[in-house]
Amino acid sequence: MPPDAETVVLQWLRTRPNLSAVRFGTTRPADLSRHLPFVAISRIGGGGAAPSWRGGLLVDRAGLTLTGWAKPHRADARGLVRTVVYELSTTRGVIAKAGVLVRVMVLAGPMPLPDRNAPEGIHRFVATVQAIVR
Repeated sequence: MPPDAETVVLQWLRTRPNLSAVRFGTTRPADLSRHLPFVAISRIGGGGAAPSWRGGLLVDRAGLTLTGWAKPHRADARGLVRTVVYELSTTRGVIAKAGVLVRVMVLAGPMPLPDRNAPEGIHRFVATVQAIVR
C-alpha cells in the first residue's frame, strides 16, 4: 500500500527553510488568527496505480488542495500559496519519513477563495496539485 500523500507532503513542507514561519495541517484551526500564516493540505481525489515495471512499487497519484490563509493583505495569502506551490513543484524524488514524494504537478491556482468565517483582514487563496508518492 502506498503511503498517505497528505502526510508525505506535510512532512516535506515542514522541512523547507523558505516555509519555516508557516504552520501546516490538514484542517483549518478554530482559532485561525493565532496560527497565521497557515496552510491546510487536503486530499480531494486521485488513486493508486499498479506497480511500475521500473520501480515495482505501488504509487499514489493524489489530488490535493492547498489552502492558505494570511494577513493583512490579499497579496500575502497569494504569495503564501505561490511559495508553497513553488516548493512542491520543484521537488523530485525526495524522501520523507512517511514515504517518497516523487513529483508534484500544479493543476489549478493559486486563486482567491474568500472565507466568510475568517476574522476581518485574513485572506484565503487555494491551489490544486497532484502529488505522486510511493
